[in-house]
Amino acid sequence: EMRKNSLSALLFILLSLSFASPCYTEEYPARTINIINPFLPGGWMDLALRPIIERMTHDLGVSVITTPTPGAGGSIGYTKAAQSKADGYTLVLSLHSTLLCNDMLRDVKYSVDSFEPIASFCMNPTALAIKSGDSRFSNVKEFIDYAKLHPNELSLGMSGTKNTSGAATALLEAKSGIKFKWIPFNGALAANAALASGHVDCVVTQTLKSSGITGILLFGGKMDDYPNIPTTKEMGYSFEWADYLTIYAPKGIASEKRDLIEKAILKAGASPEVHEIMKNLGLQSVLLTGEQVSAETQKSRDELTIIIEKGYIEPEIAK
Repeated sequence: EMRKNSLSALLFILLSLSFASPCYTEEYPARTINIINPFLPGGWMDLALRPIIERMTHDLGVSVITTPTPGAGGSIGYTKAAQSKADGYTLVLSLHSTLLCNDMLRDVKYSVDSFEPIASFCMNPTALAIKSGDSRFSNVKEFIDYAKLHPNELSLGMSGTKNTSGAATALLEAKSGIKFKWIPFNGALAANAALASGHVDCVVTQTLKSSGITGILLFGGKMDDYPNIPTTKEMGYSFEWADYLTIYAPKGIASEKRDLIEKAILKAGASPEVHEIMKNLGLQSVLLTGEQVSAETQKSRDELTIIIEKGYIEPEIAK
């Protein structure tokens, strides 16, 4: 009888616990989602992200915010994101090429594999530009011909040597056979200003909206705003270096959370109003799934690996 009573009491306790403490999984999303921007607020990346998060907030039913975390070429923000929980509430914004270059060319505490791409919503125009009205050349063919006749003469401004500008420049040198004098500046706008004032002969830049400069070659795909500027592929060079603005999650995010965020980003990016905003910023609306971003990253990784091995660009440390 005592044993029977004990079993009954144990059963009662277990049933009570099952009702008092049910197996509970938080419905996602249940609170604010923060997207880290590793660069300065008010820049083009920040301005491109804001209409996306506004529509994501509406679609997901929770606040989606962005926190600028600039410094060290983006590495402060990337490191913070890489060390965050993969719970879907901390994400990070990046050009896929910037994240790759930081991984392969710089001494950082994270890698491309620290993150999972969720989706991309626009492409940035990495381009070769000359000073408007330069009498020596007016298009990319004349420019390349001149550069080959005057080896090591042309100075090329860029926002840095261990970033996407440096990678694009090294690829152009490797594929065209020409050689530039690399002149790094503190940002693309500073390089563009130096070109417009005649202090350098050309630039590889991520913005063609600056006055006094003329784009002559696109390293990625065609852009609606610049239909007359040829791409590297159109010029017969066997490479492409695109810059896709992508939202990433720390590695290990649950697939159902990743899929939900991806759907919200792609829906926001498909909005005609967002297309117009991107156009006004000098960007091309391009929608890529996380899987497609991974494929583009692998293509860029392959290109960068070759030019590193051939000595066209040197990492800060051997990897």
